[in-house]
Amino acid sequence: MQRERSLTAARRAAPCATWQVTLDTPMEPGVVLTIEPGLYLPDSEDIPKGLRGIGIRLEDDVAVRDGDPWVLSGDVPLRPEEVEALVGTQALQ
Repeated sequence: MQRERSLTAARRAAPCATWQVTLDTPMEPGVVLTIEPGLYLPDSEDIPKGLRGIGIRLEDDVAVRDGDPWVLSGDVPLRPEEVEALVGTQALQ
């Protein structure tokens, strides 16, 4: 029951602006797309306290080319332990 209330509250979160690539959008070499799924949780009592009001977005930039696409952000760390290992190091400079 708590999980269902949390999901309902999450669906009530303010919608964000989106632009969709449709099937008739030409995907030709040189086109660069950003793929950015996101999850935003409202500051609501229906959400567990430690998760209220947060947003998470994972973004990938992808270049269309002949053959396989090139994920430009493919080397960016995503796993929590990878990000934590990078924070505070010289790697960001």
